[in-house]
Amino acid sequence: MIKHLLSMATVAMVAFSAAADTVTVWQTGDPAAEGNGEMTSAWSTAICLNGSAFADAGISDILTITATCDASTQVTIKAGWDDIFPGSAPVDGSVSNVLTKWQVQMLKGSGLRISGSGPLTVTKIELTAGDKAEEMANALWIGNPVQQFTDWSQNIQLTGAYAKTLLAGTTVNVNYTTDAEENGFGLMYVDGSWQWLNFDPAPEISYTEQGASFVVTESMVEALSSCQGLVFQGMNISVSSITAKAAVVTEPTVLFEGYHEVDWWGNALNIQKTDFATLQVGDKLVTDYVITDMEVGPAIKFQELMPDWSQTPLAAMAAIPGYNPEPDATNIALTESGTIELLIGQSDYDLLTDPANQYLMIVGQGVAVTKVQIVPNDGIADVEMEDTNDAPAVYYNLNGVEVANPSHGVFIVKKGNKVTKQFVR
Repeated sequence: MIKHLLSMATVAMVAFSAAADTVTVWQTGDPAAEGNGEMTSAWSTAICLNGSAFADAGISDILTITATCDASTQVTIKAGWDDIFPGSAPVDGSVSNVLTKWQVQMLKGSGLRISGSGPLTVTKIELTAGDKAEEMANALWIGNPVQQFTDWSQNIQLTGAYAKTLLAGTTVNVNYTTDAEENGFGLMYVDGSWQWLNFDPAPEISYTEQGASFVVTESMVEALSSCQGLVFQGMNISVSSITAKAAVVTEPTVLFEGYHEVDWWGNALNIQKTDFATLQVGDKLVTDYVITDMEVGPAIKFQELMPDWSQTPLAAMAAIPGYNPEPDATNIALTESGTIELLIGQSDYDLLTDPANQYLMIVGQGVAVTKVQIVPNDGIADVEMEDTNDAPAVYYNLNGVEVANPSHGVFIVKKGNKVTKQFVR
């Protein structure tokens, strides 16, 4: 657990110009929260907002919390049970955080919870729109301000939800500067019983003028699969960011192979969150299936199990022949054994990779799944199922929503029994 010391009587975590695009998520007097912003006993809830309060949050946005507290009060700021400000520290009475992709997803899925070890009053929570979403697409942690390490007792911790997304072959860059002749960087992990351990074997760390980097190994992935967190340590260094870039995947990733007869719940084929670590917008989720019972009206459905146990169907199903959009159905009717290829748009990507959600469920009746795989995006290419006919073209955006007059972008085009991805000028 990372605890954040708010050492000034009044703490404004970020200062913004009047021209900044800032919205107030919550302020004193707003009833849309658990708790009223006041905390008097140790670790009682000061304020708790649900994920809907952060529906418009985006990568590189700045989360701002204004609060008053005793100088000795330690404060935790969490999305669900994961620290949303990993590694932040007070600098001249203020602390700030630029949101990474994972933090945005955790906020939307689990909301925000603020508590502390002593008297604490939260008066306002704000979001300021960022303009570095593309630059931060690979960010695990951003220092705003820069994190100063003077000895080995100081560290940045990434919780298990983030660490478990790292795949073998991923390059992690720890960007830092130093003016000290004696300096260093180290790496540990926290196992399931909260022990701090060294990786064995230790990763090979490379050093440059920009900091340090290492490539995640298979043994590291095994250790991180059940970890509580990943710990970055240092001495006499100033860390500005930690980024992770996965190795380019050119071959399909098999998520399941075998024979699994599905039903609508109890015998669903569940694909776990960590299996989608390599998924990118534009990839295809390819599922092979066989019909087991024509009399029941074979059908299949792809849905994400949400934190509250509700189910959200994948939007990409809308482009598949046999799709039934009725709310009580939202499935794909099947007439023969074959393959379904779902082109993953932004909304489906967000669903499948959001660590706050539970897992993908493949459900249905009269059908057995034999293989599920992710086929990497190879550019704007056809996803051909059968020869096309003379049927009119129907256009969908990458979220699976039908578009009447497409222009200036990439669209999913369904024409008869053929589905393609095309750029429309």
